[in-house]
Amino acid sequence: AQTPEDTTLQRTTVNSAVTLAGQIQGLAVSLQDLQYQADQDIAASVTQINNDLQALHTVNASIVSARSLGRGTADLEDQRDTLIKNLSEQLSVSTYSRENGAVHLVTSSGIPLLDENVYQLSYTPVVSSASFANNSTLSPLTVQRLTPDGAPVGPSYDLLTSGAQGSIKSFLGGGKLQGYVQMRDTQIPNILNELDMLAATLVDKFNAVHNLGTGYPGASSYTGTRSVNAGDYSGWTGGVQIAMLGTNGQPLASPYPDETGIMPYVIDLANLPTKNGTGNPTTQDIINEINQYYGVPQAKVEVGNMNNIRLASDSQSLPGNPPLFTFDFDLNNISGLPAGFFVTDVQVLDNLGVSTGAVTSGVPAIALASGGPDTYVTTAGSNVVTINTSGTSNGLAEGQTIYLGSPGMAINGIPMGDLTGYFTIKNVTATSFEIETDTAASPGAAVSVPGVTALPAYTTAEPGSNVRTLSNGSFIADLSGNSTSPYFTVSVSVGVDDGEGNISTAVINYRVNNGQSNILNSRYSVVTATGQAEIVQPTTNQPILTAMLVDENGNELPKSGSTYTTQRNGFLKLVSGSSSSVVAVDSMESTQLGKPNDVPPQAGSNRSFSHYFELNNFFKSNIPTVSGDTVKGSALNLQVESRIQNGPSLLSLGSLVRVAQPNDPDADPLYTYHRNIGDNSIIQRLADIGLGATLFAAAGELTQTTQSFSSYAAQIIGAAATNAVTFDTDATNAQSLLAGFTQRSSSVSGVNLDTELANTVIYQNAYSASARVISVANELFDTLLSSFGR
Repeated sequence: AQTPEDTTLQRTTVNSAVTLAGQIQGLAVSLQDLQYQADQDIAASVTQINNDLQALHTVNASIVSARSLGRGTADLEDQRDTLIKNLSEQLSVSTYSRENGAVHLVTSSGIPLLDENVYQLSYTPVVSSASFANNSTLSPLTVQRLTPDGAPVGPSYDLLTSGAQGSIKSFLGGGKLQGYVQMRDTQIPNILNELDMLAATLVDKFNAVHNLGTGYPGASSYTGTRSVNAGDYSGWTGGVQIAMLGTNGQPLASPYPDETGIMPYVIDLANLPTKNGTGNPTTQDIINEINQYYGVPQAKVEVGNMNNIRLASDSQSLPGNPPLFTFDFDLNNISGLPAGFFVTDVQVLDNLGVSTGAVTSGVPAIALASGGPDTYVTTAGSNVVTINTSGTSNGLAEGQTIYLGSPGMAINGIPMGDLTGYFTIKNVTATSFEIETDTAASPGAAVSVPGVTALPAYTTAEPGSNVRTLSNGSFIADLSGNSTSPYFTVSVSVGVDDGEGNISTAVINYRVNNGQSNILNSRYSVVTATGQAEIVQPTTNQPILTAMLVDENGNELPKSGSTYTTQRNGFLKLVSGSSSSVVAVDSMESTQLGKPNDVPPQAGSNRSFSHYFELNNFFKSNIPTVSGDTVKGSALNLQVESRIQNGPSLLSLGSLVRVAQPNDPDADPLYTYHRNIGDNSIIQRLADIGLGATLFAAAGELTQTTQSFSSYAAQIIGAAATNAVTFDTDATNAQSLLAGFTQRSSSVSGVNLDTELANTVIYQNAYSASARVISVANELFDTLLSSFGR
């Protein structure tokens, strides 16, 4: 962060991240190997139990036979006690002596293991540790009676149920077997869950910040790693800024000779009109918006302060049903003054130049009074005209510029033309305003003229803004006069007010082809223009930036025209038009909200634009969900993105900043952005992640907590250490008790010691389980300590 331009430090940073990811990933692999080993130990224990049950069945038969013949059974009883002791090491059992000298065994849950018949345990272990990574279904551990010939017969009983990890129920009660199950299903998964939470939180926090900036100079293309469909839509707040830069970090030269550099495009995601409602764009909508601005440059039309005026479609298709075409305008202002935009007349003509029908408007308009003789009030010899409005509040303001429609006649000696056009109004009341004309009025009474309107500015484009006028209303053209025309010419009379009393006017003609679908938000450039308009042709016909959907191999998905198929998912890709230009994405305040209007609502990820599409991730994301990445498996899958490994210069260091303004105060300001090689704003935020407090959700044995990453790692080690101490103490105590009962049992070997044997079994169970737990826990503790204790 102190010297972000140092390429050696960039490589060192990336290498350190690769090492960290490898250590966490290696630890996860080791833990899953221990799970696999515990599963293999379960299978080995089952084999040992079956062998001991078979041997005990044989000894039982020998004792019964010897007693019936009046022979001594002391040696056989010693063998029996040894076998029972061995069995009790493996699982919790209870014994019942029969009058004939035989011993019956049941588990602590009452499942028979040995009576007049012998029983057999069955278990199928997993084939590899990958089974735990894939969350494969684990097989059950069952008990079933055997016939004298050794064939299973009758119902089976579960000692362990089958199912996915975390859903297994145990009826073992104790012994080594239960210890293996605890390690496989509880102890190791707990630590893995904690490690996954560490990795998942690291990935999310790091990627969230990394997606806010760019490297220096940046990349010529970005390909997202989130699988998306062209028809997928989401609610959004805010907007995203996309800029094109040269390899020196400076703004890319504009394709228009009168511009110094390309102004970045800000997609107003929250207010973008879509078929799913405002602010709910599909992936296709977003692709279209980018390509509308950065595609093959088209002729632009300049009027006054307005750098370009384009027609924007609000219709889904042409022809519609009924045959209407709804549209508004897309305005660009790169001057230093606001540009008030007026539309004073609109005509739509077919290919023969004939009007297709009326054009209605939903834009702001104020009707003049027409119910009495007082629309225009003049004073003889004065050029001040009072104009009355309809209604009790006209919404006009002192000094505002308006456009007045023609009254269709002269008024008291003032020519019709003097009363038509743009005026700065004064003495505004709730029902009237005044204008000044070039000609003074002759004597005459007030005149009422029906149907005349005053038009305030349709919208105002502030300096350096790109404005869509739809929020202020739209125009609706009736195409029924010739709805089959191959194209329509939309002829628009406009005015642009520079805010200093200067009005530039023009008539701009646009061509809209018929027989189109998916044209919502399509932009149309000027074809011809007259008046105070200048058409500027681009110097290149190459796209500046292309947004597309690609498959996992980077090949563009099939599409019809510019619309992608919804039959396949793909990945959002932004690619510059030349190798000498780079892409910079500033997610600004954009936030993905999911689908809040659905029933039921679908939660969002609350990620920024670039983070949601995973365009500039540092770490590979884990399996994505609608609200974020899956936590499980995050440690095992933790990796640095290969493009970052291969190109450390892509490490996000800083963000876009506006270029320095001209020294000449009279020169137009610049609205271009660049990347400063010394900018450390993003890399400093990445560094701060390790020092600041971060929220970790509950995982394993750890509750939800807010602390630093290093503290959380230490807490994982601390939890494992606490368990190790606990298990060690339990094992020591159990060993002491077992030693005492074993000594008492040995001193009276050969005598019926049911009570002592039962006690021995109890403590043997406790010892065996605790000993196995501490053995594996120590291995975990050593591994954790070696990874995080440096």
